[in-house]
Amino acid sequence: MKFIYKVGADIIWLAHFLVVCIALFGWLVPSIWLIYIAVLVGTLISTLRLGFCILSKWEYDLRKRVDPKINYDFTYASFYTYRLTQGRLSGHFLAKAGVIFVSLSLAIQSLLLANSISAAWLNYVVVLFVMFLVVLLHAYREKKSAELPRILLLGALSGIVPGILADLIFGKYLGLATYALGFGLPFLIFNGFVGYGLFAANTLLMQRARLAQFCIWTVIITAGCEITNLFTHSWTYLYPAPSIGYWIVAFGCPLALAMVMAAAWHILFGYRFVFIENLLGKK
Repeated sequence: MKFIYKVGADIIWLAHFLVVCIALFGWLVPSIWLIYIAVLVGTLISTLRLGFCILSKWEYDLRKRVDPKINYDFTYASFYTYRLTQGRLSGHFLAKAGVIFVSLSLAIQSLLLANSISAAWLNYVVVLFVMFLVVLLHAYREKKSAELPRILLLGALSGIVPGILADLIFGKYLGLATYALGFGLPFLIFNGFVGYGLFAANTLLMQRARLAQFCIWTVIITAGCEITNLFTHSWTYLYPAPSIGYWIVAFGCPLALAMVMAAAWHILFGYRFVFIENLLGKK
């Protein structure tokens, strides 16, 4: 019987692997679109209703019959990541990340199906999604995944004013950069709330960072945007890459903005930043 249980578990593992591949890359194959949507919906329902993937439970129920000592209290990704690298990802983190990823994928597919989103908007959503992934990974690294909803809300509220001002002053009036979506007020508000909000959230995650770490994480989220923009063309600069002007506008200005945001939180709202304390000579 153990042999049958093992074969059954292996078959379920293979099916689970195919499901993961479809969830990640199914959008690239139009001929399996219905299967792709069914996988996304099934994954979302299973995670929200049960708190775990039903395929993981079936697989490890069978593996437990083969080896009662096996520890299967983890998600599929967490368990096999540990088997391969000896490093374990939090099951709670993976569940949250999975729900967010599947929900966004379904939302994008719905918008595309309804043909209610332009190519420029879709491209910009891709940039925002990359920013969100950077913030998600940053929060996990800082062990603040549980606080992420609060941090994202604070970031969104903090990004509106500086975001609109930065886009109007440096973009519209000085002409240093131009959005494919233009400078209309609805877009500026949306970009301040979401785009600059994600940038602000990334900054808020760096309260314990030294100056070098602060600069590195700011460059990481900026680089993620710039690399994605090479494909989406969501904005263009007055200065072509890789001129000095480009590096100053594309990377120097975001770094300066992050420091201004940190200083405002530090001075006005009591969010202490270690690198500011060090610069001021305080312990």
